[in-house]
Amino acid sequence: MITILTALSRTAKLSPERGFHVIKNGKVTSFLSYASLHESALANASSMRGQVRLNERVGLIFFNELSFIESFFAILFAGGVPVPIAPPQPFSPLHGFFRRVGLIARQSNIHRILVSESISDEVKESLGIHTSSIVQTLDEFCALDESDAVVPLAAPNAISDTALIQYTSGSTSDPKGVVVSQENLILNVAAMCEAFEMNAESAGVTWLPFFHDMGLIGGLLLPVFAGSDSYIMRTADFVKAPLSWLRAISDFSLKISPAPNFAYKYCLERFNADSLSGLNLTSWRSATSGAEPINPKVMRAFAQAFAPYGFSADSIMPLYGMAEATLGATFSAVGAGMQSIYVDREALNKGLVVRTDNDAPGNKEIVSCGKPIRHVEVSIRADNLQFMNTPLLLGEIALKGHSVCSAYDNDQKNTTAMLENGWFLTGDIGFLLEEQLYVVGRSKEVIIINGANYFANDIESYTSEVDGVRGVVAVAQIGSDSEECALLIVPAKGSDPDNLTKIVRRKINDELGIHIASIDIIAAGQLFKTTSGKIDRAKMKSLYNENFSRSAEAVNP
Repeated sequence: MITILTALSRTAKLSPERGFHVIKNGKVTSFLSYASLHESALANASSMRGQVRLNERVGLIFFNELSFIESFFAILFAGGVPVPIAPPQPFSPLHGFFRRVGLIARQSNIHRILVSESISDEVKESLGIHTSSIVQTLDEFCALDESDAVVPLAAPNAISDTALIQYTSGSTSDPKGVVVSQENLILNVAAMCEAFEMNAESAGVTWLPFFHDMGLIGGLLLPVFAGSDSYIMRTADFVKAPLSWLRAISDFSLKISPAPNFAYKYCLERFNADSLSGLNLTSWRSATSGAEPINPKVMRAFAQAFAPYGFSADSIMPLYGMAEATLGATFSAVGAGMQSIYVDREALNKGLVVRTDNDAPGNKEIVSCGKPIRHVEVSIRADNLQFMNTPLLLGEIALKGHSVCSAYDNDQKNTTAMLENGWFLTGDIGFLLEEQLYVVGRSKEVIIINGANYFANDIESYTSEVDGVRGVVAVAQIGSDSEECALLIVPAKGSDPDNLTKIVRRKINDELGIHIASIDIIAAGQLFKTTSGKIDRAKMKSLYNENFSRSAEAVNP
């Protein structure tokens, strides 16, 4: 079996002139061919090998740039294990960055961190008191005096060797380091390549950060395996101008680009026909949506808005995956478009799946995330602790297979908690129908109101449909007899908070039939998110408990 290292060597021979194109403002600003990457990675590994012990964890703090890619493969060829870490985020408090890096460094025993040239001085100075790791740029590392070398060891090439440590986003708890073996990685990448019907001609673009599994594996390692060109945007450029993502697809006639649901919504919010002149999205055949709950209304609205520019609804590809599955677990078929069913919402809140025929009031639409890819099995964990494939059985989604990871780095407690009889327990709730997976929500995000289960993302989805709501998070608060729901809302500029809360209450009552116990208005900076853009529910719960109450500070009816 090949590894990601032998895959790069193969691609450097078969597709030497293809590679990674960094783009900004519609132009390619730098390029790294696969042949050059292979050559530089081997050269840098030769310099590193005297400094890196076999299987030693090496941190990587970079933006989406070519030096990350060169560092990643150099560390692998040198026998080390790369550990991508999120760089400091714009407009975010540095203490969050310090805490995360310190946690990761301690958990994975990281003694050396490679950092981007653009932030090396800032990171070196700021991390000094938060971690004992040596912080260097790639050039500084490779220029070390050979007299300080440890005994060099051969680069790993066995499928059981660790390929990388992928840290989770930490949306409901501290991030955990998923140990991804060479076998996990290559089998998952190969299966996704098959699911995408991907080959050397399947060029794509990504703005997703390389410290995130979808950005790293989907945007970087998948193209290496396929031998296709990959176009890279800075995440900050997408955030500043989301339509530049679509312009890149148009300008370079790209076929594949993955994104979370919020990216499509963000493009809709910034839609401007005057700035889209000449946009042509006919080449985009795989517009994947994953990494967070998929809102069918958003995807349909996106397809409708961009149909005049050549976008086909058939290119929408919902999928399901996570870092613990290496990346992908279930994929929709290429060209099939978004498939969904309607279920009775009241029955769903009681733990039952009852199909209905339409979108009448009281029904909920749930999107299919497709069928399991090769090397992955999906099952549902019912209340009786057995794994079953009975159709329409609602329960916890469990994964198993050769591309599903089996451990967290130096964390036996969480490793034991995540596994049951060889199955990885995802914490997500869903059901299977005709071999397709339907995801309802996360078990840790359930709010139990009057004995019925309501998913926080469901409540947030309806709230976000109200004009004037810029951001929202639903929080469970303890009532007299059961949990109640509180909302923390970021209003759009110019919105009237009192009127906004009244409209939101009426909307949630009409759609879900529940009463919102309290609504608090918060600033945009108080809507904490993880490094991958998900709501940081642990922080939001802490914020609510520390700063808001059900009495004077809450906005009550």
